[in-house]
Amino acid sequence: MNQSETQQYNGSTSSVRTGNVKVFLVMDALYLLVVFGWTLGLSPLGGDFAALAKPDKLGPVAGELFSGMLSIFGGYAWMYFLVNLALLYGCMAVLVFLTRILGKGPWWLGSIAAVLFMANPIKTEGVLLLSGLRYLLPGLLGLVVLLVYACSRPRQGFRFRLLPLAAYIGAVLTCPDLTPLFLVLMVLEGCFFWEVPGRSRRLWPIVIVGLAMYFISGQWAMEGAWQPARVFVPLYLVLYPIGLLPDTVAFFESWPVLGWGCGMMLIALALLLMRGARTPLFTFGLLGAVSFRLLQGARGVDPVTLAGGGILVIPMALLSLAAAGGFQALLERPRWRASVVRLSTLFCVVAMACQGWTNVHWLQGGHAVRRFRQAAMEKAAQHPGQLLAVAPDLQYSGTVPVMYSQSVYYDTPFSTALPVTGLMPLSLAMPATIDVLHYSPEKMTVSVRGYTSAEQEKPRLFSRAWWQRRNRPPEPVRLDLEAGARPFPAVRIPYE
Repeated sequence: MNQSETQQYNGSTSSVRTGNVKVFLVMDALYLLVVFGWTLGLSPLGGDFAALAKPDKLGPVAGELFSGMLSIFGGYAWMYFLVNLALLYGCMAVLVFLTRILGKGPWWLGSIAAVLFMANPIKTEGVLLLSGLRYLLPGLLGLVVLLVYACSRPRQGFRFRLLPLAAYIGAVLTCPDLTPLFLVLMVLEGCFFWEVPGRSRRLWPIVIVGLAMYFISGQWAMEGAWQPARVFVPLYLVLYPIGLLPDTVAFFESWPVLGWGCGMMLIALALLLMRGARTPLFTFGLLGAVSFRLLQGARGVDPVTLAGGGILVIPMALLSLAAAGGFQALLERPRWRASVVRLSTLFCVVAMACQGWTNVHWLQGGHAVRRFRQAAMEKAAQHPGQLLAVAPDLQYSGTVPVMYSQSVYYDTPFSTALPVTGLMPLSLAMPATIDVLHYSPEKMTVSVRGYTSAEQEKPRLFSRAWWQRRNRPPEPVRLDLEAGARPFPAVRIPYE
């Protein structure tokens, strides 16, 4: 990206030859290595071990592929991460070409979309979990379907009519989570090909197949499939990918009218931006992301720990296209044209810094899991055949799925199953501390700072005490658990 490239762009829909695509693809690969290359030494996390022991749970195709990876890679974690990075780079490359074909702008706009997509922390579990292909493979296939449709739509001939339908069916049969993609194709048609003849032969067969597959899959009947919060709040998390505080979640649950009010304001803002930008790429990115989530309500994302954020790969890619469309709209305004490169670069640097900050926490979580597993093996050797307690059983440390009990529960290439049971599952917001004040077969008492659960005793909303509490570090929470009729194991695995 340089100033001369910006000056050459005149905002028209004619062919614009600014930049060499090969250079941008190489630079995107370097950006990817800068952000994720140093995470190849990450130790497996607790969330990995269930997938390692039961790969079929990942789905028919992803499970088979992961089983093949297990047989080839064995206990070399960095090889699994290389596969994830290859899939992530594939998504970035497709975004570069998709931005170019749809936006008809300079190549560097596609590079901006690719970097913003790569550096969004909401999809971290798709990259830094060994089984991340369960999220990245559908993302790559979905973007390929969009690219195939965009390339085939203006062309005539039987094969170009058949290719988008075949690509969609193949993608959905491989990854059923891609069923809502037919709605995105409808938005794509409306934004870019409304006046191009041949819609009935290209789009409607895909829509019919998509509706049939959605009905047959039963996703429409799953719990939460039509709850607005489960459908749309994850889109907000794409824009705010550090998670919400438990008290914030509890606040909106107690005052749903405020949630609806915020949603209406966001809709009004999106409409104003679409009207002001008047760029089809921007409109398609926003409406495409919303349309894809419309039929994904059964797949929610935890707003505190961001668990399940990997399912947002397609919406995140579409919003990255919208960002590129926004920068393209600024290029068309003379007073902004000279600043677009600097502004877009700043966005990318901030995004990469956020992803790097997230990666540090995941590396720390990997080290913590490794230390816990070592302590568990030492304790098991000292008490052979005896049931051990993981107490408390830490699930999430911030947004990192450490899941201590799962890390020693399964036989995998990275672990040996130990006789353990988890007690008092907790998720903590960083920074956090856990102090076990008392442990016996009858009772356990812990003091926790950073407990990710809304406080039960809260001051009156907007009172002086309420404001003071928001500006003070949280006090440790004391938690008690009694064994009841079944005593706890006599031996507990110690950890920091």
